[in-house]
Amino acid sequence: MGIDPDVAWADDGTCLMSYAGFGPQGGEGIVQVAIDPLTGEVLGEKRSLWAGTGGKFPEGPHLYRVGEWWYLLIAEGGTERGHAVTIARSRSPQGPFESNPANPILTHRGTDLPVQNTGHADLVERPDGSWAIVYHGVRTRGSSPEWHVLGRETFADEVAWEDGWPVLTGHIEPAAAADAAVTEELGADASPPSWVAASRFPSEMVAFNGDGWSVTASGAEPVFVGRRQQHLFALVRARLDVRGTGGLSVRIDPRHAIDLECSEGTVRAVWAIGDVRHVLGERELTDGLELEIRMLPSEGHQFSTARGPDRVVAGVVDGDRFEALGQVDGRYLSTEVAGGMTGRLAGIWCASGSVRVRSFRYVGADDAAVVGAEAKALAPWAADR
Repeated sequence: MGIDPDVAWADDGTCLMSYAGFGPQGGEGIVQVAIDPLTGEVLGEKRSLWAGTGGKFPEGPHLYRVGEWWYLLIAEGGTERGHAVTIARSRSPQGPFESNPANPILTHRGTDLPVQNTGHADLVERPDGSWAIVYHGVRTRGSSPEWHVLGRETFADEVAWEDGWPVLTGHIEPAAAADAAVTEELGADASPPSWVAASRFPSEMVAFNGDGWSVTASGAEPVFVGRRQQHLFALVRARLDVRGTGGLSVRIDPRHAIDLECSEGTVRAVWAIGDVRHVLGERELTDGLELEIRMLPSEGHQFSTARGPDRVVAGVVDGDRFEALGQVDGRYLSTEVAGGMTGRLAGIWCASGSVRVRSFRYVGADDAAVVGAEAKALAPWAADR
């Protein structure tokens, strides 16, 4: 029993699988067994390698040969605010391992850095011989204790080797600018590779019928297909023909969502919080309406507990104006509230019958002003008339 298996080959060709072990009394730290890589058969008894520096849940091991040393890189401290990366080394891939005196080599716990929960790292040697480390973290926002809505994202730092240990020397920044809008529209005959479905493949529930995509209900549970919210601020807009019950949704999961629900000639903004589904507002569903959900900056005071990570506004576009049917504090669609380790998805859901998707558009940016300008250009608020 265990998680996070990692394989490495000893000098004699033995394939070693290191992982976070689970024993009868709980976690065992990082353990290792020799395996047959072709069959998965375990060859011999497992051995304990290292339990980290004292943080909870030592996990995510990676074993590397660098020069004369074998390095064991792990995560510990839990995947939340106490997350950290620690490292040990040995002359043998089977230990014993000595801890780096400078551990942890990476952690943002107890800091006000914009990226938190840093851990689960991997060392990478580039073709030019330089080194980097990639790891995941989250971008928290709002008043204390802060919330994140995008799930775990990938970050990277430069690495130098000093006295036989890796040392982080500076952040590696992405090429994309924060003030550049990213737009994605549903294509003609193939769903974008960014689209995912809940508990199945998109192709199992989505079909292209020449003049649009159809999402069809299947079984007792509503089906959902969509793409991840990849930016701090975003909007999604869809033109749908609903034959049954379905619509547009932004969600962490079905129990933490804001849905635009279309059925029997009515569109409703419905807030799911746990087992409660609350109607925020509704209106007649007329021809030509488009559904739109906007993820915009929080309006809470800077030092107020009312300040969440953002606000999620659901409404319709009638002609050239956006009419809000309801909004919720984005904290209720965050990982800290919903649990788990993933972020928001935006897409199409169907509880009965089918939903024909005539168009779907995602616009996102890490600069709120960019998304605000895009939203205003697409459809200003009806209240602004």
